[in-house]
Amino acid sequence: MNRLERVINKYESNINFIYKNDMPNCLGALTIGNTVFINNHYDRINQLQNVVEEIGHVKTTAGNITGYKTISDIRQEKQARIYGSHLIIDLDSIIACYKADIRTPWEMSDFFEVSESYMWKAIDTYRIKRGIDFTYKGYKFNLNNGLSMSKI
Repeated sequence: MNRLERVINKYESNINFIYKNDMPNCLGALTIGNTVFINNHYDRINQLQNVVEEIGHVKTTAGNITGYKTISDIRQEKQARIYGSHLIIDLDSIIACYKADIRTPWEMSDFFEVSESYMWKAIDTYRIKRGIDFTYKGYKFNLNNGLSMSKI
């Protein structure tokens, strides 16, 4: 089972997921209420990246923010993206990569089943949230120039 299937299985008791063939190419996924419509023409990596963001919208967004008309809309969009990226690129999984000697950006993106740019954006959210240097569960993270870790 791939990561997209695992994510959908985890949330399908609360969220409906429907693959659609008639979505515009510019739209990877869309949430209406508790239903996430997934563009069937996107590849699995892009579907995963879009689905976790839409799960973030279900969990964190209030109201219709599709127009980005207010600062609140923009904040909610950002919050949903961060929520989604942390669903699949969480610190425990980054530690699992380290333990498995998965260290290069392309190996990590393969592990998480996301694009390299998506992975780096997720790492950037940790840099903003936790700072350049931080410890977590006995590991020292340094996000100054990418990602380096060591066991404490």
